[in-house]
Amino acid sequence: ETTLKLASAIYLFTIQTADFYARIGDQQRALDWIERAVRNGDERTGWFRRKPAFAAVRDNPEFIRIMESVALTGLKG
Repeated sequence: ETTLKLASAIYLFTIQTADFYARIGDQQRALDWIERAVRNGDERTGWFRRKPAFAAVRDNPEFIRIMESVALTGLKG
């Protein structure tokens, strides 16, 4: 639990946690952690879309929504 608290605060660790959950097949937790990474400032949508570990979630509507939210935020700012 302490490790997950640390991971949620630093986007580099957050995306590593998402990667872990994606690799073990827990798509919902992977998506939750991808969203946390984005909230923490990670806006590398191209990288998220290319990352092999995220292949299973790329077509998930939640993943698409997260990626689109980054694009919309970038256009506003």
